[in-house]
Amino acid sequence: MSDWSALATPAMVLLIAAASSLGASAVVLGRHLRSALPWSFGVGMAGFAVEAVAGFILLTGTESPDTRFFWLQAWQIT
Repeated sequence: MSDWSALATPAMVLLIAAASSLGASAVVLGRHLRSALPWSFGVGMAGFAVEAVAGFILLTGTESPDTRFFWLQAWQIT
């Protein structure tokens, strides 16, 4: 089993999570609502999308320990 096949399922889950969070954020923020509840939900879902993208990059795009440490910190901060 190659390295990519071991990471394919978690990577796909992170991409699906990012897409669904970003989609939910776009649907809510696309409406012309003025209250704070839809805005906080939309911004929170956008934050979840950023977290999922950072996790995806951490799993698939890091080779050296320095880049892995950077993306691990980015993932933990989000």
